[in-house]
Amino acid sequence: MNPVFDIDDFIAQLEKEKAWRQLEVRALESVYIKYKEAFESSKAYFQEAFDDSINSQQIQKDICLKSLFVMLHAHLEGFFKTAVEFYALQINNLRISCKDANEFLGAATLFQVFVDLEQGLTKDPFFRGRDFPADDILHKTYRRAVLVRDLSTLHAREVNIPTDQFLGPQAKFTSDDAQRILHLVGFSHQAIKNREGTIKQLAYIRNHIAHGSKQGKITEGLAGQYDNIREEVFKLMDELIILVKDALQKEQYKTSMKVIETTG
Repeated sequence: MNPVFDIDDFIAQLEKEKAWRQLEVRALESVYIKYKEAFESSKAYFQEAFDDSINSQQIQKDICLKSLFVMLHAHLEGFFKTAVEFYALQINNLRISCKDANEFLGAATLFQVFVDLEQGLTKDPFFRGRDFPADDILHKTYRRAVLVRDLSTLHAREVNIPTDQFLGPQAKFTSDDAQRILHLVGFSHQAIKNREGTIKQLAYIRNHIAHGSKQGKITEGLAGQYDNIREEVFKLMDELIILVKDALQKEQYKTSMKVIETTG
């Protein structure tokens, strides 16, 4: 491993990132608890479910709880992407070649090469400006030939994971997004399988709140789910730290494939 690499410092950075996010969630929780206690006191005092004072406390409590769900989702997304980005940047700093990296990191490094190959951005210069019909097959064959020609050069290219391509803003952050991102940077998409239901549930609640369909009172059932979802999210943060730590310590970024060399 690169002698400059300090696993303890790397983990400390992730722990610090996790800590400030969890602190913000806890701070908002304390506000929610105050509103909840105020509502319960008003309800017991007035004994009228629709009294103006009780209704006001109910609205404040519900707004705060909705904010908690939205914030929790935002911090899960933010920490997940930060953990993957930290990992990717460390891999990039190791400056290993694509031939020595696992195939997914190699594919990530050659992302633009494959985009060109698959989407047809490069044309065969021989046919430019000539009296030939526009032939996609000819241009596709040209791109394939260039790839074959440059294979040794591409294998020698240093791994450079383009995190901006994989970690861009999403309309929503779901378990599918999380699994896709992990897979693209060489992790098993099953790595967070045990938290998949929590991510789906949180994304569902967050999106309904953000789109206004949770206008008004929060149901008792939804309120009762918050503590469990919060604990599951915090556990997932811990598991992500362990995931990237193990990958770096065990050098899982290296290839497990043997290149077969032939001689003429």
